Amino acid sequence: MIFGISGNLCAGKRALAIYLERELGFKIVNLYQELAGLLSQEGGHSDALKNLFKSKFSKFMSILTSWLAENKQHLLKLLQEILERMKGDWKQNYVLYPFIMDKDIDPLQQVQNGVKCYFQRDKYNVIVFDVEAPFTHRFKRFVEKNGDISMEDFAALDDEVSFTLKTDNTLKVVKRFINNGESLDSFFSQLSRKIQTPQQDFNIKLSIEFNFLNNDLVRPKWDTYFLRMAEIVASRSNCMKRLVGCVIVNDLRIVSTGYNGTPFGMENCSDGGCHRCNSMTPSGVGLEECLCIHAEQNAVIEAGRSKCIGGTIYVNLSPCLTCSKSIIQAGIKRIVFNRKYIQPIAEQFWKKYEGQVEVVHLSIQI
Repeated sequence: MIFGISGNLCAGKRALAIYLERELGFKIVNLYQELAGLLSQEGGHSDALKNLFKSKFSKFMSILTSWLAENKQHLLKLLQEILERMKGDWKQNYVLYPFIMDKDIDPLQQVQNGVKCYFQRDKYNVIVFDVEAPFTHRFKRFVEKNGDISMEDFAALDDEVSFTLKTDNTLKVVKRFINNGESLDSFFSQLSRKIQTPQQDFNIKLSIEFNFLNNDLVRPKWDTYFLRMAEIVASRSNCMKRLVGCVIVNDLRIVSTGYNGTPFGMENCSDGGCHRCNSMTPSGVGLEECLCIHAEQNAVIEAGRSKCIGGTIYVNLSPCLTCSKSIIQAGIKRIVFNRKYIQPIAEQFWKKYEGQVEVVHLSIQI
């Protein structure tokens, strides 16, 4: 695995990297140190750049951001070399910090033969984590590490670093950690803290830690894979109330997809096609007046019973009673959903099919 850690000044990027090194055996790569090494090997650079780490951090960052404004190709080259090196050592897990996300220097973007290529996501599969902390906490940490500086000067430096070196929105952050503790140990405690994860039984929760070594982060299991597709399908919904999408799979092959919205030939719900949805009727009220077809119904109709028998339906929201009956009638034997739709009668319905139909609540990050 290759992790990249982004975040503001003194948010805790190094702390997270140290945690991954100590607890999980990751190897740390400090981008600033790598950059200093690159500059020292190449001629033609000023002494100030060659000796960045000999100056106070505030001066270092000011010099660095100014230099990068005109020499971003050096950082791009360095990032490519680092990522190639990490990928070649595939048995070792790496953490790179700070992971700079700038739309002009991001290794996602490279022009080859006049064509912009987005190769980091495809080639290196960097998993990005972000660390945040309250401004006053970060200011206090900075003063403790680097000596006195006014809050106004720190804010100016923070803005310079944040908006010069961290402006890209194309990378998806897998998880954001809030480091609001007073010490390294308190942050480590937070990283190891148990979190509540819903299980198959609606009434049972299991406490687990965030699993940094979960292979789903790199190559998702089948359930995660298809459930993420259901979330994408949901984006096509035109319903004003909820965006629901589902995917029906048989023998690990998609047989149909569906999302909720008004029937063919009718004005979209989002354009006023369904009065019940557009009047913001409370959930569960006036369902008999709703003109929208549910995602599961659309998918079952599209596939037909013969393709559904014995299959699995993936839906981003647990099925209502009406859809549950359609799922049973279609012969589907497994239901996997991401979030729970609160409808007690639907839960009671599924209890009647215990041992016949498997219902899995799989909470995933999309």
